[in-house]
Amino acid sequence: MPRRVPRRKTLFTVPEAPDAPPALLCGHCECGHVFFPAQRLGCERCGAHGDRIRIVEVPARGALQAFATVYRPRPPEGEAPMVVGTVMLDAGPAFEVTLAAREEELSVGQHVHGVLVESGRDDAGNTVLDCRFAPDGPA
Repeated sequence: MPRRVPRRKTLFTVPEAPDAPPALLCGHCECGHVFFPAQRLGCERCGAHGDRIRIVEVPARGALQAFATVYRPRPPEGEAPMVVGTVMLDAGPAFEVTLAAREEELSVGQHVHGVLVESGRDDAGNTVLDCRFAPDGPA
């Protein structure tokens, strides 16, 4: 039976309930630093690696710091135009995201949250999902 699966399983969760929000998979170092994506190469702050870093689920919620429309497609999505931005998560790290909104619907400082959007099907017929960020309310 087809399932809902993430485009990249190391970036975010896909809750069983279709309307439940995703969580981002972040690295949490023993020094207290939280970073995204959760990679095992080492902590960005202190250089710790391996067992000194654990994977934690962080709510996909934060404040929009900047945004712009990109008119040139970038792999693997190949979409254009699309709006990208920098989000400072409520839990700490800031990173670049793809937004599920047009520029006129956005403002710097606006709160945004992760939403799952269908991005195709895999060879097994599963629905492949991607995590985008949408505004909590009007700009």
